[in-house]
Amino acid sequence: MKKIFILFSFLSTLLSCKIEVEKLTTEKVENSNKVKVLNLGVFHMGETSDAHKTEFDESKNRKEIKDICFQISKFKPTIIFVEIEPYYNKELNGLFEKYKKNPKINTELSGSEVQLLGFEIGRLSNTQYIYGFDHQLGYNYDLSEFAKKIKANQYLQIETILKKQDESFKLKPTLKETYLLLNSQESYDYSINTNADILTYVNSKDSFEGADEAAKFYQRNLRMFANINKVDTKKSDRILIISGAAHASFLNEFMKRSPKYELEDIKKYLN
Repeated sequence: MKKIFILFSFLSTLLSCKIEVEKLTTEKVENSNKVKVLNLGVFHMGETSDAHKTEFDESKNRKEIKDICFQISKFKPTIIFVEIEPYYNKELNGLFEKYKKNPKINTELSGSEVQLLGFEIGRLSNTQYIYGFDHQLGYNYDLSEFAKKIKANQYLQIETILKKQDESFKLKPTLKETYLLLNSQESYDYSINTNADILTYVNSKDSFEGADEAAKFYQRNLRMFANINKVDTKKSDRILIISGAAHASFLNEFMKRSPKYELEDIKKYLN
């Protein structure tokens, strides 16, 4: 009887292992049908309509920019999205074609991450087309004065906490370190908190002033994600997205839940 019990236990364990292997195999097959995405959050290097801009000296960082472009080009993107509105796509790709023929050319996008990163990675990867996916939608991200007026103490307390965290997300000595930081989960969470979620703590008794402003930023990013989804892709495509870190934070959330996309780890390419 004891031998039969041992045999039964062994067969049960074997069956359980077989089911687990089949499950992992199925998941692997399902993932292989997803479009691979590399989501790169950056700071804006050149002119930008965004509220936040970082002073950046291209000449001092030229070599490191080239190195980063070379490393990321190993992802071999077939499609690149940049933070420009889609109506500009024709002009954007006209400039891209000129750049591919002469990388030393100065275009109206010179000095921006669109040319320094997007065009150069596209050139190295032989990417055929670059898409703009931005969607402008204004909102008031600073409700500090209104918070003081209505005595929204929770907002003011959280604002203090986030300001202390801000030091942790300053630019690092190298671009590579900065990009790795900006694309960490800690930075994603901080970025969504400081750009949107904090506003949900500043609302008057009978209204939702802060929540409605935060919703505008969520809406902007959802529309940017929708612009990506408007582009027809096949499973063999490899998508590189280059955008400001706040947008990358939202895109990370949308992409990782999507049954269509599979996010690649940026550390795999910026090692």
